[in-house]
Amino acid sequence: MHLSVRCLASLAIVSAAAAQVPRGWAVASRYSYGSVVTGGLVMFHPLVGAPQTITGLPPQISGFGLTTATGAAAVLVDSATGDVVVGTHTPANLPVDVHVVTLTGTVATSIAAYNLGIAGAIGWTDQMAWVGGDILVTNRGQWMASGPLAGAQLGWVRPRLGPPGTPGTVVPIPVGGTMSGTVNALAVDAQGQFAYLGRFIYSGGLYTSFVYRVPLSGPSPAMPVLLTTVPDALLQLAFAADGGLLAGVGLLNGTTNVVHAIDVGTGAIVASWGGSGIADANGLAVDLPTGDMLVGDDTTGNVYRSSPLGAGLYGAPGLVANCGLGISGIALRPALSTYGQPSYPPGANTLTWVTTANPGGGPNVGNLSFSLSLDSSPGADFGLLCLSLGQATPPPLQVPPLGITLLLDPGTVRIHALVPPQLRSTTPLPIPNDPGLASLHIFAQMLGITPSGWSASPGLWISVF
Repeated sequence: MHLSVRCLASLAIVSAAAAQVPRGWAVASRYSYGSVVTGGLVMFHPLVGAPQTITGLPPQISGFGLTTATGAAAVLVDSATGDVVVGTHTPANLPVDVHVVTLTGTVATSIAAYNLGIAGAIGWTDQMAWVGGDILVTNRGQWMASGPLAGAQLGWVRPRLGPPGTPGTVVPIPVGGTMSGTVNALAVDAQGQFAYLGRFIYSGGLYTSFVYRVPLSGPSPAMPVLLTTVPDALLQLAFAADGGLLAGVGLLNGTTNVVHAIDVGTGAIVASWGGSGIADANGLAVDLPTGDMLVGDDTTGNVYRSSPLGAGLYGAPGLVANCGLGISGIALRPALSTYGQPSYPPGANTLTWVTTANPGGGPNVGNLSFSLSLDSSPGADFGLLCLSLGQATPPPLQVPPLGITLLLDPGTVRIHALVPPQLRSTTPLPIPNDPGLASLHIFAQMLGITPSGWSASPGLWISVF
């Protein structure tokens, strides 16, 4: 899946950074090399780079003035708010925290810290993942001296429960059995059912890595299952748009491939990828609407982007930006995301937006192949695809005669298409090659006409770049 044209207006991109991480942008976290390199957070657009350093960060995130390998570690972006969620590399005897950072432009104006414990020899949050509104975090539990996640390798950070310090905000996940190596990477499947843990051992001058699958529900303690082994030191895990698992490694054994695609059903490595002199894939993220992969090399600070070719393979990587040495993670705020609650009368079809692997690719200026897809289940009915324009999420409007909630601005709503009955409908929405459209927000909702009454999908928020 490819975009037909990628043309962006740089002035519009800069203005889009007025508040929080803009939709469609990425954030790279960086750890410090003591007094040589300062860590922290950098945000950039993954098509044109334009890195912008986030300021106002405390030393625990920037690493400024602290010892080697401290500062920002795992990183996420809250797709709803644009807040940055960042873990830490921590020296001995200092708190290991997960921070929720609220931005005004590129300045951190509010930071809430959720304490995981006190570091022993060192503290480390390697990777995190969203599971609904909760944050799943890896933890080098054997190095944690005390605190909520002491001795735990996985845990929940639950900021939705209340402010920092709320009882139950940080919860360890008991894991049974025996796993080889030190935990170093994490990914969660799209259904939120399984965590995939990457671990490594160093023996005889060589690294060997393992991927374990851990259920997130069911009996406690959770019992891990070995999925596969991976060459070299496993640094990052991420799920591709096609459901395959991507493993980023460091080339510490003299090999040449930095990313491996893994079949989560069989554990087989189905494809491997390398190039552009990347030595450490210490940042790995996937732009799900396009399927493109971002790879950050901590040895150079370069971030590369590569498009999928199918069967786990990716095309030649292109340099996007240099975010500085010590990249420790990359996270994206999706340019397409759902919002609001759907409304269905009894017996009506459910309508679900398809925001991953959309056949039209991403909502970029000049992408004449862009389209919207929606699933109808269990059957299929006629529908009206409605669009509206705006700069903020429209307030929900109850429509009593129809029994649904309209999630669009009624002042700008337009019926874009009449959609015939299909289990999956795809409607073209070409984006002209007009730089003035960059930063435009489009809101969409499907209204279904069913024998049992009207139904309405969730809203879809589209940010054009």
